[in-house]
Amino acid sequence: MLVAPVLRLIDLPGEHKQHDTSTPFVGGVGIFLALLCAGATLAVLAPQHAGYVEGLVAASFLMFATGLSDDIYRLGFSIRLVIQAVAALVMIFVSGVVLNDLGGLFFNTATPLGVFAIPFTIFATIGVINALNMIDGMDGLAGSIAFMSLLVISFLVIVAGDVKHALLCLGVLGGIGGFLVFNMRHGKQKRARVFMGDNGSMLLGLFFGWLLIDLSQGEAAIIAPVAAIWLFAVPLIDTVSVMLRRLWLRKSPFSPDRSHLHHLLQAAGYRVEDVVIIMALLQFLLAAGGVAALALGVSEGAMLVGFLAVFTGYFYITLRPWRAVPAMRRLHGRLGLLPAASCGIYFGECAVKDAKRLMDVAAHELGQATSFRIRIFERATLEGSAPTRYALVDVMLEDEQASLEDIRHYARVVKRSLREHQGVYVRPLVARSTANDPRSARRSHAAEQRRGDRRDPSAHILVMEAVAYTDGDTVIEVHVNDEKPHPEVPVASGLPHVPRPAPARREMGPRVGAG
Repeated sequence: MLVAPVLRLIDLPGEHKQHDTSTPFVGGVGIFLALLCAGATLAVLAPQHAGYVEGLVAASFLMFATGLSDDIYRLGFSIRLVIQAVAALVMIFVSGVVLNDLGGLFFNTATPLGVFAIPFTIFATIGVINALNMIDGMDGLAGSIAFMSLLVISFLVIVAGDVKHALLCLGVLGGIGGFLVFNMRHGKQKRARVFMGDNGSMLLGLFFGWLLIDLSQGEAAIIAPVAAIWLFAVPLIDTVSVMLRRLWLRKSPFSPDRSHLHHLLQAAGYRVEDVVIIMALLQFLLAAGGVAALALGVSEGAMLVGFLAVFTGYFYITLRPWRAVPAMRRLHGRLGLLPAASCGIYFGECAVKDAKRLMDVAAHELGQATSFRIRIFERATLEGSAPTRYALVDVMLEDEQASLEDIRHYARVVKRSLREHQGVYVRPLVARSTANDPRSARRSHAAEQRRGDRRDPSAHILVMEAVAYTDGDTVIEVHVNDEKPHPEVPVASGLPHVPRPAPARREMGPRVGAG
């Protein structure tokens, strides 16, 4: 970490990245050294495996060096694919690790690949490498998922008495664990001190591809081939899901976006720490489920059908985020988790018909990779007066460490775009205090008090809710709900729609850094 700035091993903020500070991307260094030590130990204790270790180390170094070069110089995607294919060929011809059989997927009959074995092995290896690389989008996420997957695999090889793979698995597991200490958010460490980088994700991806193929082939196979996809389920399912969604939207399957499940959890208000725990537990449960199915003698065909069912549900969530995110938000409330920050912007006296214009303005001004939610409320007024309406725009922040100045910036850019529209009042929603509102203190004089109905949940009725997902400065997906909620369940100002009415927040209610 100390020499990373000198060697230009620093990941700068920008593009579709979530961090806003320069961070070393040397996570793969420790993992590669751990693999090197484990391989050397295996070669010394079991010289008959020396050739196997040589191939593993050579292919791993090739992936590590390629990833490091990509981190520094931004290699083209085609170049990376070619080098990944070369690493797979080293695995095949030096160490003899080949995917020859897909197992008894159909009527418990073996499915040999024959002449397609080598091409299929290359394809599978490249797929696993890029699956882990694509899910590496949050502090601690890829490392935690890899740790959980390798933990289950280590248990399998130890129970099976496979010393060769046990040494390799435990060595790499220790390397990942040491890396996570610096990569995860915990205690006073509010941000990752080290990133995995492409050097780490490509290295681990190759190791998992190598390991899962080797463990599922030959007479001494420990797992069925179909069990391998359960052991690495989350990266595989997530990658295929988002790529299919991009094709559905007529975009390049390799173009970055925020449709991964961990992004949707963030949009629902989950903190980074909670998202990482959820995704890691999901990987552990799916991997453990695959192991349990093997132990119970479930047929390989049934295991494949079960995996496809899980994939279908996962894909539906990423394909229809406007339905999944509200459900995740409700679950977040029921679990009592601390909320992540969001940036609230108040638009006074806004009509329902203006929602599309507001979304277009927000998408253009707030920049790419910013999703947001617009809610239009109708506020009851004095008897005999027409009700007024106002809008709240919740910008899903990429990090809960946003400052008050960041929040004010969002409000300024939107206000500047709406300056030609008369009667639209824009302001950020910040925590009320005596510093920004003297009336937040207790007042004895009645004239200094705000009207009581402003704090009455029944005085604020949700008229319309729209969730927008952006690509660049264009709204690519919008889900609009213009049905009023049940009259017995009014919605309070600044609060999400929940089954039970919650105490109403003030118009400048706390929307920043809650918890």
